[in-house]
Amino acid sequence: MVGLHRREHQVATVGGGKLHLQAEIPIVRSDFGVRFAFAPNDDVLLHSGAVMQIQRVDWEDSQSFDVFTGFENFPPITISLSPDGSSIVADDGPLIREWDSHSGAPVEQLQLSPISTIIDAGFQGEDVYFAVDFHGNVALWDSHGWGEISRFSSPGRIDSGLLFPSGDAVALQDRDRSEILILDLDGQTIGSIPLRDQFADMLFGSPAADRIMLHVNRGLPSEGIKILSVETGEPELELPLLNYRYFAISNGWDLLAAMDVFNRLRIYSLPDGDLLLDQELEGVVRTLGLTMSPSGSQLAAYVLKGPGEGGAIQIWGPADPQAGSP
Repeated sequence: MVGLHRREHQVATVGGGKLHLQAEIPIVRSDFGVRFAFAPNDDVLLHSGAVMQIQRVDWEDSQSFDVFTGFENFPPITISLSPDGSSIVADDGPLIREWDSHSGAPVEQLQLSPISTIIDAGFQGEDVYFAVDFHGNVALWDSHGWGEISRFSSPGRIDSGLLFPSGDAVALQDRDRSEILILDLDGQTIGSIPLRDQFADMLFGSPAADRIMLHVNRGLPSEGIKILSVETGEPELELPLLNYRYFAISNGWDLLAAMDVFNRLRIYSLPDGDLLLDQELEGVVRTLGLTMSPSGSQLAAYVLKGPGEGGAIQIWGPADPQAGSP
């Protein structure tokens, strides 16, 4: 497996079909989790470390770089690095803060709503930054000059929201209506998907804006993943995944990674749902977060280790083909 974004023959042949621990970043232990994200070039990771700051780490060379501070409200829920690598952007309660990624200097401060907390935010493509809060306030900005592209509100209690990678539609999960609303960039409803499961959490939207991925029925025997058609609302794929709670998807929507409460990692190919890898993370007590690098070559997991060992972000990836299998 040269990279996770490759296909099953590589998963099966390199490293004995397993991922290998490539780096470990010790950080403050937090039972509530840590926010982290890969930079576009994969070798730099941004993390909050469970405190009100962001640290940039070159995990390949085991070097820590700048610490970005200035938060006034809460540790960030979302952390993003611009596609060109020049800006780091994170939420701070109802605020959005930008730093120059090279100098660490604060650059910009934006506000979505004066009273709410941002729940989802991030860059889409080269030019757009998107944010949504619990009350359905949505805004899109030009990420180059931070001019406002669109702003609207969909009243209700919003559990999650996303801007499709195509950049022309927004999906909001409305708790009260038990549905996912599809809106254009003027805030007009152009579709809806009824949620028929007892519990559902919207995870990802496909690049073509034609599918939505849900984690359904958490804690029930029917717990799993559903991929729904935006056009029909009907399932295109269902994966039974009892006790799997953390998920990451490749940019091309061809791989899904899932981690369960017993620290077992599975990787599936999409859209067919074939199981490519099933592996337990050793030496881990609990996993509290999972993300995939933009290239699909690495997975990062925030883990809690044994008593007295604290927490860590572990980077998992293929074995070096030059080194051979251990």
